[in-house]
Amino acid sequence: MLGVVRMTSNELRTSYLKFFESKGHLIHPSDSLVPNDPSLLYTSAGMVQFKPYFIGERVPPCRRITTSQKCLRTDDIDEVGDGVHHTFFEMLGNFSFGDYFKLEAITWAWEYLTEVLKLNPDHLWTSVYLDDDEAAEIWEREIGFPSDRIVRLGEDKNYWPANAPSQGPNGPCGPCNEIFLDVAPHLGRPEDPTWAIAHDGNRFVEIWNLVFTQFDRQEDGTMKPLPSKNIDTGMGLERTIAVLQSAPSDYETDLFLPIVKRVEKLSGARYGAGDEPTDRSIRVISDHIRGAVFAIADGVMPSNLGRGHVLRRLIRRAVLQGSNLGLDKPFMHELVGIVVDLMKDAYPEPKERQDYVTSLIKAEEEKFRRTLDAGMERLREQIDEVKRSRGSVLSGEAAFVLHDTYGFPLELTQEIAAAEGLGVDVEGFNTAMEEQRRRAKDSSQMGASLFVGEANAISELEQTLSPTVFVGYDELEAESVVVAMLSRGEQVNSAREGESVEIILDVTPFYAESGGQVGDHGQIFSKGAVVKVNDTIKVSNFFVHSAEIVGGELRVGERVRCQVDDPRRMAIARNHTATHLLHASLRNILGSHALQSGSVVEPSRLRFDFSHFQAVTAEELRRIEDEVNEKVLADLQGLAAGTSTSGVVQVHSSTIRQSSMHQMEASGSPAVPLGTDPKLFPGTTATGAPSSGSLAAAPQRRKWLAAGGCAAALVIVVCLAASAAVIAAQLWGGSGSSQAAALALVETQTVVAQTRNALSTVVGAATQTAGMLQVLPTFTSTPTPLPPTFTPPPTPVPKRVVASSPLMNSIRSISAELMRASELRSPKRTSST
Repeated sequence: MLGVVRMTSNELRTSYLKFFESKGHLIHPSDSLVPNDPSLLYTSAGMVQFKPYFIGERVPPCRRITTSQKCLRTDDIDEVGDGVHHTFFEMLGNFSFGDYFKLEAITWAWEYLTEVLKLNPDHLWTSVYLDDDEAAEIWEREIGFPSDRIVRLGEDKNYWPANAPSQGPNGPCGPCNEIFLDVAPHLGRPEDPTWAIAHDGNRFVEIWNLVFTQFDRQEDGTMKPLPSKNIDTGMGLERTIAVLQSAPSDYETDLFLPIVKRVEKLSGARYGAGDEPTDRSIRVISDHIRGAVFAIADGVMPSNLGRGHVLRRLIRRAVLQGSNLGLDKPFMHELVGIVVDLMKDAYPEPKERQDYVTSLIKAEEEKFRRTLDAGMERLREQIDEVKRSRGSVLSGEAAFVLHDTYGFPLELTQEIAAAEGLGVDVEGFNTAMEEQRRRAKDSSQMGASLFVGEANAISELEQTLSPTVFVGYDELEAESVVVAMLSRGEQVNSAREGESVEIILDVTPFYAESGGQVGDHGQIFSKGAVVKVNDTIKVSNFFVHSAEIVGGELRVGERVRCQVDDPRRMAIARNHTATHLLHASLRNILGSHALQSGSVVEPSRLRFDFSHFQAVTAEELRRIEDEVNEKVLADLQGLAAGTSTSGVVQVHSSTIRQSSMHQMEASGSPAVPLGTDPKLFPGTTATGAPSSGSLAAAPQRRKWLAAGGCAAALVIVVCLAASAAVIAAQLWGGSGSSQAAALALVETQTVVAQTRNALSTVVGAATQTAGMLQVLPTFTSTPTPLPPTFTPPPTPVPKRVVASSPLMNSIRSISAELMRASELRSPKRTSST
């Protein structure tokens, strides 16, 4: 081969980064294979992590950056094994965000290739976009490159995104400039250089791609020049190192050869002995194990969807290729250590998680082999039946049964059938798959509406309204303006009592459902209406309040006062904190791979979904439970940066359950407030049960309970006195006194709300002092206080309805809570804690 400077792969990686560092670039670490971009399954190019910089969402730490990025693509997975295609690969790149442009990018690429790597300039070719005269001129005039080795190609080859000028998408785009190395110059000049550069990848190897992002494609297809032009380049490490090490293919370089040798030893097969099927199988295994190791190290778990499906497919394809080599027992896990050793200098993640990666790959391979044995027998029967009938295609229904019953991916069935000279009815497979989805949808009891009308209305509002300003982290009450209302997908200007609407405010303290945490409830008040908020969600840039008008009429444009249901929000906050404690404990005990994959956080319960490759044992569950309880009792001030938090869920084995999908649930309302010194409440163990010496503290506990009872009695006296005032206003007031009665009710309800919160604290403290750290009933009967800044509309008050007034309901609720609190003193209740 043509490499003059012989380097190892580690040396090439370092050389590239140091070269561009000398040109003023910041060396930036590689991003994870799991990108922070919901539109992508995996990081597929060096520019992915810099997308926010390219589109101006964020300011880069430096306008020039260079990186070595780990990437994973499966577009060419069927080509893997030919010597140059890969799923996992490294992309060396240099980037400019509105700094330098074509001249510097081309000049430095040429300098690095010819002066640092010492490649023969006569063996290099370049392709430019057919209309990019600027790039061609730089090559000719600045570099002195011969024009007969500059090839012009169309938008399908030399534009990013491909075909953007004619087909879109709209947005930033630009021409490309690719650099090729002729690895067979002794064959002479090709008869048709343009065709050869575009199609003969075996001879003309692309080693560098320079992308000049200079246009913004408009809706009408015109190309508007960008005010800030960017550079995005990528050099394939695997292809370049093959050149420098004079290797026949990428698999004979130091990146792959140790893996190849290990597969030879495990299988007894010989690589490079002239048996192409054997060589291909070894190449596929060597490629796929790298992708699997790095995907798992970055947090991906095998599954049947998304990233997990890609990972599972990599492992299963490699296992099948191993079967071709006679490897009928798990072997993939034995290759993990080699991959780790080869890559540990550049990427520490696989080394840090080596044991976990090894265990997971072994478990996945064992699982697949069990499936493979049963599925292969069924597939063999199907293939034999097709051959007996002299057919050439395996039915889509048969392929679907293999997929549905045995977990065979369609691609796997196709590969095995192809080896037998048969095709697969893909259309029939898709039809069977769609029919199954339809049946599942029909049988579901949770058919969800897409609310197309609301979506269209929101889209219209985006053109005229500013995004909702959320102030709920700091305030639970706020003044606001109703900027829009929706009813059944249509905008409305007003809503009357009894109607349900979606309300959009300019400012809101209501938290919108996000990340599994439910949205806030509460009330909205105007001068002429009282509104109950039943849910809050975020749609586009708006917080949408699902509400019911419980009194009066609400109009768009009115000023309102918003009030979040405080006790409910605090209960949710406690369960939110509990998810963090539970997550930390899972990672401590099961391993750092136990990553959150979903959650539900509600006032009375939480559910936490996490990734783990096997069932959690009873002993692990006990340790998780104990660790969370210890953190609760230790009063972790650090959870809120040195400030006390409202509380977290006390996790007991009776309220946590584990399912095969690795979901943990905790039920109940928290009773252990963080920010309260646990030393004030002696007599409990780390799990919340009374200690052996706790009986000595019984007299002190009785004093606390007595104090709690006295405080509660005082609350009743206050409430009764307030009630008497309201009753008097109701009975003695004439037509002119109804307003006064309503205002008295407002003040009294406010007092009741405050005293009931105080009562909750008293009962909770007494319970803790008694050594009973258990879940208490939640106060749910909260009165509806009206805002002091608005005067409610006069409402006739019948003289003989006092017994059903909100105030009396509140007093009954408080009395009921006192009765439940008094039950805590019973020996039976204490002994059951």
